[in-house]
Amino acid sequence: MPVRKSTVLLTVLLLSLARPAWPAERMPMPPLGKVERGEYRARDVRTGADLWRVQWTVGQEIKDGRPVLRLHEEGKGTRESLAPLTWTVGMIIDLWGEAPRLSSRREARDETGQPVQIEDRDFDYARGAGRLVTTDLRTGDKESKNVRLNAQSIPPELLPAALRLLPSTKEQQMRFDLVTRGGFVLGIQVKLLGRERVEVPAGSFDCFKLELDPTGLVGIVADILLPRLFMWHTVAAPHFWVKYQGPEGGPGSREIVRELTRFETQ
Repeated sequence: MPVRKSTVLLTVLLLSLARPAWPAERMPMPPLGKVERGEYRARDVRTGADLWRVQWTVGQEIKDGRPVLRLHEEGKGTRESLAPLTWTVGMIIDLWGEAPRLSSRREARDETGQPVQIEDRDFDYARGAGRLVTTDLRTGDKESKNVRLNAQSIPPELLPAALRLLPSTKEQQMRFDLVTRGGFVLGIQVKLLGRERVEVPAGSFDCFKLELDPTGLVGIVADILLPRLFMWHTVAAPHFWVKYQGPEGGPGSREIVRELTRFETQ
């Protein structure tokens, strides 16, 4: 059944009004290797067509006695129905010191290799504030957005690592705020549903199946307009992610599956 424009507009309004759920204790450091490398592919659930591929590296270093993570990501393909792009993401995750902060830059290029967009994010957790700046390199236009943060607000890139903490939590549930690339802050509740054997290009894994539900008014709308969102993480430590299935983006977006194709850790 087609989604009415009025319904989509209402959903966008609710998303724009979303606020962090509540102040929370700082998220513990997830179990990560000294260096981790991986790759995944994304496919359209309905057609099976390949959409994009991503390679990433996460390195851990010690700075003044605290861990600091550096993430590098390289991707290529078609995302959110846009023209094919290549992109890189560089992120510094410094959350476990006296002045927790997260910063990143995403640079996108078109099919010809020309730079088209830069997205900068700076999250200052001590101030409870974040800023996202998107620059269109073709026109020079800039769009800036400020967001409110709590101690457990995370960007999508940090989600797979954060969910490694779930098996050791009380009642095997977690709640946190997800800050989307567009600057929306969504309350998310995650619960462990059980165990499944999962086959992906990287191999066969005994996994925990996790369900991620948006909370509040956004959750009510999401239940109507979006497919359910699941992730699978290995039962064996360090509980790295193997598969994702759910919406590609906001209301009306296609359902996709992301599958691990390679994973290495030290």
